Amino acid sequence: MFTSVAFNALDTAAKNHANVVVVFPQESDSGSSASDLAQLKADGATVVIDPGAPTINPIHAKLAIVDGKAYLDGHNWVEATTEPPVDDVVLQDPDPTDYAAIQNALTSLTTVSSSSARLQTLKANSLAQEAAFLNANMSSITTGVQVHVMTESFSSGDGALVTALENAAAAGASVTMIVVKSDESGSSDTSLISTMQGDGITFCNDANTGSEKLLTISSVPGEVWFGSSNATSTSQLSDNYVDWGMLVTDSATITNINNYFAAQVNASTPFSSSMPCS
Repeated sequence: MFTSVAFNALDTAAKNHANVVVVFPQESDSGSSASDLAQLKADGATVVIDPGAPTINPIHAKLAIVDGKAYLDGHNWVEATTEPPVDDVVLQDPDPTDYAAIQNALTSLTTVSSSSARLQTLKANSLAQEAAFLNANMSSITTGVQVHVMTESFSSGDGALVTALENAAAAGASVTMIVVKSDESGSSDTSLISTMQGDGITFCNDANTGSEKLLTISSVPGEVWFGSSNATSTSQLSDNYVDWGMLVTDSATITNINNYFAAQVNASTPFSSSMPCS
């Protein structure tokens, strides 16, 4: 989906004969999106429809390259008036090796995507990076430490993260995870969530239909995990998904990510539980 600002910018650039290429998943090629894509094509843009699963490297990542600069988002670029109630955190990444990985992900949809030292562009690798970040800092987790996690869908398919979160809670951390409300009605592993709630982990319903994906640890203020990969399956199919995850160390970006989580959790509601979300 496009914001009106993003669509107008792309359309104006196409009309001005810029080289505009839009890679779009087939599953979302309907309704207003289909109309927008048709308009972009009519005005000179190239539209690439990725057929999605079970093809090689179906794309879920939200990536852009504009005038030699790379941008990453963990949430669809939709209208801010509809979702979410606070602004997305969109990264501008100046690292040339990250740029190369992003360019590969956008242009080589039939081959395995490349990654850089800190940026993973395959779903299984980005989720492994998220769990590894928490595990690597487990020694700093004691009573009172806050571990904040946000995803859209959540399931036992991401077993490494489940184990890491359980270990953090057992070490005394206050662990809070935000998931989309649809998970409460059974689209995810509700029995697992119930078990984790019993172990003291707080689950909250996101106020919206989608969100950023992140993991922060209050005892590690100088680094967070941020991405577009939902904490779900790391099966062979998901292995091939183009989906990004990154360890972020820029202090201003970390502040924005923390503020985003705080605003989202304040707008959320408890997930099948009386445990407060904020």
